[in-house]
Order: sequence, then structure tokens, then C-alpha cells
Amino acid sequence: MESTPPAAWQRPHHVAVDDSAFLLYWVFGAFQPGVEIDARGYRTRGLPTGVSGQVYLHDSVRGTAPDPLADPMGALLRAKAEATFDAARATPHAMLIRGELPDQVNLLYLRDIIGFIQSLIDAGGVAVLDVQSMALRDALQWRESMFAPDAPRALNEVVMLRSKDDHHAGRAWLHTRGLRKFARPDLSIRNVPQDAVFNAQLVLERAADYLIAGGVFAEGGEVRMSVAPPGLIAHTVGDLDDPDFNNRHTGFVWPL
Repeated sequence: MESTPPAAWQRPHHVAVDDSAFLLYWVFGAFQPGVEIDARGYRTRGLPTGVSGQVYLHDSVRGTAPDPLADPMGALLRAKAEATFDAARATPHAMLIRGELPDQVNLLYLRDIIGFIQSLIDAGGVAVLDVQSMALRDALQWRESMFAPDAPRALNEVVMLRSKDDHHAGRAWLHTRGLRKFARPDLSIRNVPQDAVFNAQLVLERAADYLIAGGVFAEGGEVRMSVAPPGLIAHTVGDLDDPDFNNRHTGFVWPL
């Protein structure tokens, strides 16, 4: 395996930060012990230092911590992908991949994890849950959206959420989950008029790509994009226990 990352896994905007990257996945299937991984074929060096994998008998975690398919998350996952949820729930094994590592100058650690998970899929896995972005994918979806492209993309790595903005009547609130995988805060835009939702979604996507590439938003700095209005100012707030993000977040308020 190469030690220099391919261009797609470099972080050209990288600024070192004190935050850590946190990874949390579950892989559901029927796994046999002692399976050897084709490192080159799966583009992986194994799990990075600081990230570990543990296989559970699925019956032992159903209905108890750390059951990843329990409500309330289970209800959300079931509503989005009922067949995949049911297939995951029926498997005999559930493998937890979890860990934390310092902010990295490249994304080889994520490439390693994606390849490692693909090897598990090919060895009996049927579904993968990325807890950070609340994404449950079946085997084909994982291969096509995560492994085959051999490149990180915001639309694959984070979830973009939209709801009513309780702080601004008649406006929308858009935010992300999943950027903690990259040692970066998530993103939030409040006070979005209905006719600006599409542009706000583009702002979130482009901003997420910038953070994945290692960038940071200066506190009090203005975001300058062709799709962003003047006066979109960044403020990073919150903590890792914030239930809306499981992360700190950089918040913006769409100007009036």
C-alpha cells in the first residue's frame, strides 16, 4: 500500500487543529474468524491506530446498550431504508468499528476504514451503519457510494438535514452531521427563506467539502461563495454532547 495518499485523499486546505477525528461504524452480517484481507485489492492497511473492531453476537446487543438499531435512531433508519434495516437486524453478528485519532494531514485513515469495511461486506456483511451521518447502506450501496469512487465526497460522508427553524418563524434550518469524522465542526444555517433553500444546500455541501479537505472557518469570518449572500458570518459554538450534531458546529444565520 502506498504511504503517499492519492490526490483524492489529500487535504489541500489543511490547517492543523486540536480536535480529534471520531469514527463509529457498525457492520452487520455473518462473519467467520481468521479471514485474511487482500490489502492491495481493498486499498487498506487495516484499521488505523486508535481505531478498533469488535464482533458481537447480535442477540447480545439487541435491546441493550450499545444496540445501534434501537429507537430513536432505529426508527429513523427503518423509515429511510426498511428492507436494509430488517436485513441488518436479522444478522447473527454485528461488528463495531470505533476510535479516535488526532487531526490528520491526509485522509488515508478513512480510506483504510472504507476498504476494511468493504472486505467485511465481501466476507458476509449485508449492511453498514455510519452512526456519525446516520446512514444505513446495504452491501451494494456501500460498494457503489463509498468504496468504488475511491474518493471522499461530502454528499456521501455527511447527512444534510432540513427542518423548520424554531428561532425564525417561516424560515428553514439546514445542518449537517458527520464532519466529526474529519476533526471538524458540523455546519448549521438558520433563518433560510424558502426560496433560498437550494442555495443554502449548495453552501452546506461546498463548505463541507472544504472542511473535509482540511479547511477551517475563521471565527467571525464571512463565507464568500457565488451562491451565498453577503453577510454569512461563521461562529463556532456548542460541544461534543450537542444532540443535534454529536459535535461542535459552525453556525451561520442567513441575512435578512
